[in-house]
Amino acid sequence: MSDVMLQKAADLLRPVPDFPKQGILFWDIAPVLRDASVVAALVDCIVSRWEGKQIDVVVGFDARGFIFGALVAARLNVAFEQIRKKGKLPGKTQNLEYELEYGSGVQEMIDDGFLSGKRVLLVDDLLATGGTAWCGAKLVEALGGFIVGLSVVTELPELGGRGILAEYRVHSLITAVGDQKVIDAAYCVDMVVHDPKSGELVLIKRLSDPIGIALPGGHVEDESAFDAATRELFEEVGCVPSQIRYCHTLSQLDRDPRGVKISLVMSCVADSLHARGEPEKTEVMKVCSLRDVPKDSDFVLGHARVVWDIWKKR
Repeated sequence: MSDVMLQKAADLLRPVPDFPKQGILFWDIAPVLRDASVVAALVDCIVSRWEGKQIDVVVGFDARGFIFGALVAARLNVAFEQIRKKGKLPGKTQNLEYELEYGSGVQEMIDDGFLSGKRVLLVDDLLATGGTAWCGAKLVEALGGFIVGLSVVTELPELGGRGILAEYRVHSLITAVGDQKVIDAAYCVDMVVHDPKSGELVLIKRLSDPIGIALPGGHVEDESAFDAATRELFEEVGCVPSQIRYCHTLSQLDRDPRGVKISLVMSCVADSLHARGEPEKTEVMKVCSLRDVPKDSDFVLGHARVVWDIWKKR
């Protein structure tokens, strides 16, 4: 999909304030669906991301996920399955309750053995808090399916949905922060590493732009956020993490001078005795008290506030 078509799709997304409740910014996809060439381009982009991943079934969410999910399934020449709101499916079903941005709900799927042993791609129009997608993934797994990943047209990273889904591969085409829409956002992980033996917090000194103190981390590639956290931590400081937990998301669009980078902050524990920097890229720095924390101006990538918040919670 060309950047021109992706930008056209982003431009067509319509923000609607205070819908369906006061304080909610709703992203209306109706203008996008009115342009057949844009819809076709979005489907092409999703298909190209997952071709070769041995998808057996595409599962779409009630209701706008049905639109893109069915089109993607047809292009991949695989079956399409529905996740529906409670009470909409006949016969034996399995259901699960989940939290929404503005309430809660119940989703259900047909329980007839169809998904058992199958590789499943989840498709929806929007990823916000992640409750809907998480519920769908757990339903598929309860019915015997394996989640290959999730694709959405639009992602609202401020609401933390990708963090809730950190065990899965997540793919989005348009990132919306506030009322701004970005088509080239990169997604990363930043690691809060605590050594329970020494009591130290592991930081890095970046030796390339942006130069300064930061949390270890890097880009999420073709992997889950948890897998990216494990890989990046070993590459940057030589530590193997355990007890990885999603904390929150850094979504400021101007946080990184190299471009828009949305970062999932993860906490973990690790033995840092033999920690080492990545040659010509990083040096390891350890702090064990508030007195050792560098001043805010020495940090880059918006990490100063994260580090101070960590000490407050210890």
